[in-house]
Amino acid sequence: MTFQRQDRIVQEPQIEELVITLRRSTDQHDQPDYAATYAIAVTDQNSFPMAQFEGNLIPHLTQPQIDQLLAFMETIWTKAEGEVLPED
Repeated sequence: MTFQRQDRIVQEPQIEELVITLRRSTDQHDQPDYAATYAIAVTDQNSFPMAQFEGNLIPHLTQPQIDQLLAFMETIWTKAEGEVLPED
């Protein structure tokens, strides 16, 4: 009987997925509330999960990036109000 040669195990990490979630809501006083979170899935060469990272995106951004993100979120909020809510 002969043994079958096994491929050597090599873990080559790669980012399989990066998800950014933006949230804009209003509190009980009609003040805007913002959040930006991330989730990163790392897999090996066979697409087996190796690690999952998630957290608050804001500490990873510069102030100009935060300002642009807030402006973008406000633009989308206004667009959604105009297109989704019924006309008076």
